[in-house]
Amino acid sequence: MDILGLEGDGPPTVPFYERCGFALHRAAWDLFTTTTATAIREAGVQLRDMAHPQRSL
Repeated sequence: MDILGLEGDGPPTVPFYERCGFALHRAAWDLFTTTTATAIREAGVQLRDMAHPQRSL
């Protein structure tokens, strides 16, 4: 089983991993809004959550 820690659930990130056979395993909700001093952005979208997708090998 592969489990990844992604830096967010930004628009380009989640569909890429879904096409590769991954599904959401768990998430750290509001991780980037509560633990960082400045906003983190991907493709112009502020990241809030860290996604942990997984797939079976």
